[in-house]
Amino acid sequence: DGRIFRPNTLKFAIKRDPLERWLSAVNWTITAYRKVLEWGEMWPELDVEWRTWDINRIARLHHDTGIENIQSVAPDEFVSQYYCNDKVSDYDYVFDVKQFRECHKTLENILGTKISAPKSTVSNKIWTKKDLTSKSIDDIKLLYQDDYANGWY
Repeated sequence: DGRIFRPNTLKFAIKRDPLERWLSAVNWTITAYRKVLEWGEMWPELDVEWRTWDINRIARLHHDTGIENIQSVAPDEFVSQYYCNDKVSDYDYVFDVKQFRECHKTLENILGTKISAPKSTVSNKIWTKKDLTSKSIDDIKLLYQDDYANGWY
């Protein structure tokens, strides 16, 4: 906790529903892999066997692998929010990703100055929630159960 060294700091977090985040990470991995190939590069963490699979097969692999081992089959974008950030209650301000403008405005008000709005990355929608079976949705929610239990949705 940074407050040990800076006791007057405020902690901000941006949260996202784990299912939406997982879908975005799948789409990002596939898109980024294609992009780096176009650039003539290769990022080993994007060279995953599942990038050409059906979305429900990907969900099954990730579920069977488990969140504690997810990095063995997927890039860092799949690590749970709870693992990275602990409890939502540890933060002074928590915004849903859809409240990004409100977060930006809050920061400006606290700082008393205008700041440049951060840019967000939006993945191509190769797969959507409609492509997932109810079993796959349940598997992903189980995979990220700590996120759901600790307010990261």
